[in-house]
Amino acid sequence: MGNNQNTTPAAATTEAIIEHVDPATLVVDTNVRTEASVDRAFVASIKERGVIQPVLATRDSEGTLHVRDGQRRTLAAREAELTSIPVYVIATDAAGDEAEVERITDQLIANEHRADLTSTQRVQAAQQLIALNVSRTKIGKVTRLGSTKAVDAAVAVAGSEAGINGLAWGLTIEQAAILAEYEDAGDTEAVEALTAAAGEGRFDHKAAQLAATAGDRAAIRAAAAPLIEAGYTILESRPWGYGSEYTPLSRLVHIETGEDVTDDQVSSLTREYLAADVDVEEVWTDAEGLPVDESRIDWSLDEDSDPADTPREGCLDPRTLTEGVAAVVTWFHTNPAEDGLETASARWNRQHNQDATLAAATEAGAVTETGEIDHEALAAAQKEKEAAERRQVKALNKAGLAAQEVRREHVRTLLARKTLPKGSGAAVARFTTELMWRFYDQLGLTRQDADTRKIAADLLGGDPLALGEGASTERAQVIALAVVCAAHEANLPKDAWRGGHEYNRNVAAARVAYLRFLADVTGYTLADVEKVVTGDLTADQIDLTA
Repeated sequence: MGNNQNTTPAAATTEAIIEHVDPATLVVDTNVRTEASVDRAFVASIKERGVIQPVLATRDSEGTLHVRDGQRRTLAAREAELTSIPVYVIATDAAGDEAEVERITDQLIANEHRADLTSTQRVQAAQQLIALNVSRTKIGKVTRLGSTKAVDAAVAVAGSEAGINGLAWGLTIEQAAILAEYEDAGDTEAVEALTAAAGEGRFDHKAAQLAATAGDRAAIRAAAAPLIEAGYTILESRPWGYGSEYTPLSRLVHIETGEDVTDDQVSSLTREYLAADVDVEEVWTDAEGLPVDESRIDWSLDEDSDPADTPREGCLDPRTLTEGVAAVVTWFHTNPAEDGLETASARWNRQHNQDATLAAATEAGAVTETGEIDHEALAAAQKEKEAAERRQVKALNKAGLAAQEVRREHVRTLLARKTLPKGSGAAVARFTTELMWRFYDQLGLTRQDADTRKIAADLLGGDPLALGEGASTERAQVIALAVVCAAHEANLPKDAWRGGHEYNRNVAAARVAYLRFLADVTGYTLADVEKVVTGDLTADQIDLTA
């Protein structure tokens, strides 16, 4: 019976002992673990190393050993054709149902508290075996990692803080190896991005995205490294907008000379005021690796072009060039004045203001015989000019209100008619169409001093809808015109002479269209202040002395 030489019924075991037994002689009894299949890798491991952890068994009254825990080890040993495995035989006096209760209890305890190796433990074991010069092929088998590539990944993870952390978060060894690779390359941006993505369940998508831009980040790190070593600030993102504290060096000039500031002057500037943005741009290089000007590339040619096609004269064939990326450093300054610098626009404004001040002083007679500006006289002249402008605004606004009163009275008289003025039907139709097509937003104007609904009711002497009930066709046309006129009146405040809306040109266009309609179709005479609105006069041409 294999290496179990006991062929007669054995006496009851009184204490636990280790025996070496032929696995073919063991009886694999019922187990709470109903699935006991063994895979090829497990059988290979048993065949190479034998059964390392003894099988747990009990001996019946006839001396037969019954496997209580270790059925998979027993079956794998049989398949590996082993003739001896260690068996830990425990004593038991239980019989019948009591024996079954004991078997089930022991099996539950053995399986319930057995924990599989964690991924962290597995990769650390691989790392230790590598250190002992065990082959990757053998490590793949004993750790069940599989391929040598998987072993390399495991070893990389074991030596990486980011990789080990990734396993603790639930990443696979393959995913953790990606973290380890970026950590080893010094790509903290990728490590941080993948860490955040892992928490959101988007690790694989982010990893694919980062892989596509890995070359860009490597170029940026290589360009930034010497700048960091030299003590320069590297910006995390490029500053935008003219209100930023960072001014691009390309916008600066020397205050004293007006000459542009160039990158080769960086070393002469105060380091603490400088910051660099490092980015990449697409570059094309020729066969010798030299960059080429993209404007010289004939982009009409591509891989689908006829091989016999040649580039235009003086141009390069993109099919003979290599596309790549190159790092670009953009310098910014946080305190230009301290380095004797200013923006080109500030210099222009300063010079322009000087010229404008001289012109204003000349106009005001505030320039001395020696050509110096009399600033006191200039200030007095400017103060008087501003006061005159305020008086003009008040006078024109009053004129606007007076014109509005006369104009609306004219419109009321027009709208009191039972029919439109003779021969005006087509003009009214065009006027109405223009409002609905170009100036429709005026129908909803509701300012404190300009409410289309209220103005329409005032011009008609009642609600347009109520007045339209039972009205004749001709009268209904007049009522419709009232709504159109009211919309335009809402767009003609007292200060319409100032001009139209800064961003909406339709405001001014609508005012001109309305006043032209009243003058050309209804016989209304425009006031001077209204002629400013139509562009026939300027505000300065109006006599405000009356």
